[in-house]
Amino acid sequence: SDGGDLTIDVAGDIILDSDAANWRFKDAGTSILEIGADSQNPVIYSAVADKDIQFKGNDGGSTVTALTLDMSNAGNAIFGNDAVLAATKRLYFDETGNTSINEVSGTDLAFYTGSSERMRINSSGNVIIGETSPINGGNLNVATSAADATISALCRSTTDSHGVTLVFQKSSTNSGNFAATADGENLGKILFRGVNTSTVSKVGAQISVVQNGTDSSTVPADMVFTTKEAERFRMGSLGQLGIGGATYGTSGQVLTSGGASAAPTWGDVGGGGKVLQVVTGSYTGYTTVSSNS
Repeated sequence: SDGGDLTIDVAGDIILDSDAANWRFKDAGTSILEIGADSQNPVIYSAVADKDIQFKGNDGGSTVTALTLDMSNAGNAIFGNDAVLAATKRLYFDETGNTSINEVSGTDLAFYTGSSERMRINSSGNVIIGETSPINGGNLNVATSAADATISALCRSTTDSHGVTLVFQKSSTNSGNFAATADGENLGKILFRGVNTSTVSKVGAQISVVQNGTDSSTVPADMVFTTKEAERFRMGSLGQLGIGGATYGTSGQVLTSGGASAAPTWGDVGGGGKVLQVVTGSYTGYTTVSSNS
């Protein structure tokens, strides 16, 4: 009757066969849910405008909504908890399979566009672009084939003081707030690497900054330029200049050539010709002298 339940209990299967390919579920005469077919593809249809389809279950005695399909927003899927893919499976962003994310090697996360891997984040958190493993132990790695490897930064602003800033920060602590850096600490460096005839990657030149002393208001540091694994030039924290090592010229000395195969040196004023004169680390122009010593 209209006031009771309807129970269908059989020992075998319950078969609903409709030549119209639609099975409708109604509530007080209003169609709520329809199950149909589209070219024999099963179709589940929420018949009331903008009403969601929800998947619910019993989680330890509590009713949970595992998944909601939002029909007022083109079917957005809202999961009640994590969405988990099986190991090494991909999440695709289009039907062509050109753009995706997936786990590789059980630990790394790879990003694909145009069906090719473009970037990877490995289990150590290193970001790798254009390769599948870190280069020279880098945390951020960019590699190309038959093209320049270019890192570009653009600042759009009408304020004169705005610009592109590259920051190298050193702190003598493994976590938490900043801790004072000490005399002799490496504050940062830029390496220019090549490959020698023994096919070993080596540093051809580098620019580094090394702290020189300590201070309560500033960080005194030297900038050191190295080629062929030897220091060639240094600018001290007070503007002093060192050539061919960590030595500096003193007040009144001049920088003189050491010849075609030798580094220049500091010397006392004397001899003939014009030489570059440095007084307490400051360039003062060329001076003519009568003899060299």
